[in-house]
Amino acid sequence: VNAAAGWLSLPVAQDTVADLTVNAGSLRICAPSEVGLRVHQAGVLSSITDVGLVRNGDTWESPGYSMANHHADVTVTVNVGSVDVNPLGGCL
Repeated sequence: VNAAAGWLSLPVAQDTVADLTVNAGSLRICAPSEVGLRVHQAGVLSSITDVGLVRNGDTWESPGYSMANHHADVTVTVNVGSVDVNPLGGCL
């Protein structure tokens, strides 16, 4: 996402690996509650907002990540931008 806003809805019935970049923009990531979600964040002048994830350094993880049947491992590099994970208003 470059100088824009985007969204990503992760699938419920498969494992997912994603490498995303945000430059001067914003990104919303939505994951079903059944999916174990891990988000790694890097970049400068960036923020990440999450609902229900536990932070450990530059990584956010859903409770019960290791016990989930399917996992989503997402790496986001954010430069002058923001990422919202499971925002209250949804992704659309």
